[in-house]
Amino acid sequence: MGTSIQNTLTVPEVADRQYLEDTMALRDLIERSFLSMGERLWFIREKMLYRHDYASFLDFVKELNIGNSMASKLMRIYEVFVVKFKFPQPVLAVLPWTSLYELSRLVRNKEEAEEMLGEMPFLKAAELRMRVYELQSGHPCDHDLYEISFRMCHKCPLSERIK
Repeated sequence: MGTSIQNTLTVPEVADRQYLEDTMALRDLIERSFLSMGERLWFIREKMLYRHDYASFLDFVKELNIGNSMASKLMRIYEVFVVKFKFPQPVLAVLPWTSLYELSRLVRNKEEAEEMLGEMPFLKAAELRMRVYELQSGHPCDHDLYEISFRMCHKCPLSERIK
């Protein structure tokens, strides 16, 4: 923050700005901690550390209140990129966990993963999927598009495909 702006801010405005900056730092902490959580969950599951206090790993995950889907995604990221492909955690920690999860489902080997990790900071999720397709197929897709129509309820989350 420049000193000219800081000098013109009132005490409440400085507190508000600090609150915003603290929130951004917290978001960064969450982004960096996904690998640690994935590692811990993976280790707990593999070593069955839950068995003395919980009937199953899923019961332990429920106690964490993060959901089985989230736990599975975090463990998959750790297992694929750290355990299987041996990438250093600091390299992965700066990348969005959602994109790493998407990539973990698509890449077949470390070479594909290395290439995609280099491009990942510049790609949105849909672009990432397209790049992996191109990498694996050896050519860009010639797109055979089809249209899908849905009906959706205004009151509840029901949606159905129109045939």
